[in-house]
Amino acid sequence: MLKSYFYIKRSLAELRPKLLSGKIFEIFTQEKDTVFFHVPDDSYGFAHLIISVNPQLSFLQYKKEFHKAKKNVTSFLNELLPLKIDDILIAEKDRIALILTEEIEIYVLFHGSKSNVIFMNKNGSMVLSFKKIKNPETVTKEIRENVFINPEEHYDNLADLKIDSVEELKKVRDEFPNISKEILEEVSYRYEGSGKQINYLLDEILREIETGKIVTGYSEKEAKIKMLPANFRKASELTAVQTANSFNDALHNYLSLHYKFLRTLTLKKEIGKYLDRELDRLANKLNKLKGRIELGSRENEYNKFGTLLLNNRHLFKKGMKEIELEDYESGSKLLIKLDEKLSPQANIEKYFEKSRDEKINFAKSIELFDTTEKRFTELKEIKKKLEDTDDPEELSALKEKLKINGKEKVNKSENKFKFRRFLIENKYQVFVGKDSKSNDYLSIKFAKQNDYWFHARGLAGSHVVLRVDNPKEGVPKSILKKAASIAAYFSKGKTAGVTPVSYTLAKYVYKKKGMEPGKVMISKEKVLLVKPEIPGDCEQINE
Repeated sequence: MLKSYFYIKRSLAELRPKLLSGKIFEIFTQEKDTVFFHVPDDSYGFAHLIISVNPQLSFLQYKKEFHKAKKNVTSFLNELLPLKIDDILIAEKDRIALILTEEIEIYVLFHGSKSNVIFMNKNGSMVLSFKKIKNPETVTKEIRENVFINPEEHYDNLADLKIDSVEELKKVRDEFPNISKEILEEVSYRYEGSGKQINYLLDEILREIETGKIVTGYSEKEAKIKMLPANFRKASELTAVQTANSFNDALHNYLSLHYKFLRTLTLKKEIGKYLDRELDRLANKLNKLKGRIELGSRENEYNKFGTLLLNNRHLFKKGMKEIELEDYESGSKLLIKLDEKLSPQANIEKYFEKSRDEKINFAKSIELFDTTEKRFTELKEIKKKLEDTDDPEELSALKEKLKINGKEKVNKSENKFKFRRFLIENKYQVFVGKDSKSNDYLSIKFAKQNDYWFHARGLAGSHVVLRVDNPKEGVPKSILKKAASIAAYFSKGKTAGVTPVSYTLAKYVYKKKGMEPGKVMISKEKVLLVKPEIPGDCEQINE
């Protein structure tokens, strides 16, 4: 009921004795949809009247101590200040507050999306509108057609109405729109079996709203913070309840709970989104690793191929694509593929190297499966706990623990240039350009001097950068090879068995004036011969 006409009326009634005969020394804004009036008195030199015309959260609030921000402040009507406050009124049948001053009239409209603060001359012409409005002459005319009353007086317009049933009561809203649905519901609830007249109950409820205690709390049924008279039936359904004797104190309680609730909601949504994304990513990774492990290690197979080639080196030469040799263990024939571009010795070394890599990679796959499964289980447990946690401090600690903001964010330029992004062994970040312009930005602007830079040698393709977060730590050669494989994969050599890839530190990559987009010069070049592929323990990160 924060937006209820009768609570706006009550807030004005409480403000009236504080502000009458006082002066407005400054009018300014420093945040969206909020106007601040500096109204000091002998006791409170920094007292302010705060008016929010946010469509979802509109209110008037009096703060004894408030300090204006040092920047991003816009002031209004300095030429008219200070302004002596002569009266504070409310429209008889509309949610419009009026602050009368010796020079101008200040109207505060609580009209949902049309909520506003409008400053007018005594003749009704507009001086200033806080929020832009269409047809200002029509709006000002409609505002001034209202009858304005003292908010401290009891709203007794319903005294002469004859209401004999709940159905008739519902029709009251046609003539008195200030009577909200919540008020009608409360009247209906109290009427059943009470023997009291509806008029009497309605008057009783209005007096409770105008002068009674106010509770604020969380409604689980509606999933929001509510403000209600303490005697209302629905007040007993609220949790985290706080009680106040004045509207201003109740508003303070409401805003405190509201922002806490919003913070909790925002954190839970952010953490939940992160957990869903991570659990989905880890599930995919587990499936891939499980498939890889179930296939088994090919270490012995590659080692056997290397040994057979070594023992039969005299039977093949450069240019051959395959050779059939007898398996010394089973006596069966084995067809071994060869790289026609490599020498016999290079083909032999290639299989022994593949055997060593397979041993390492298979062991890493098992280890990575175990750590990934452990992380997956941990995140599933956290997700279950998240549903039962509503303390924003606990949620903030959880967010920090999960390091949700820990990953390096791709800035606007990176988004503009559309990099591909990969993660090797869940640790090493690899960035891949998509076109000549993004290649230029990646190599010249984005890459740090100690990052590694890769490009398929002598072939058109993407520029690739391996991020080095700690240059002192060093990067294993196996990681360099995997980054090179990615560079080969995103090149014209993608379909080759083996592709040469140039690499160097990013500080040795430069561009001469006049060079075409995507063209760069490098020094201290090294070359790796790799298979064009996205390595098995490498995953693409979708931003």
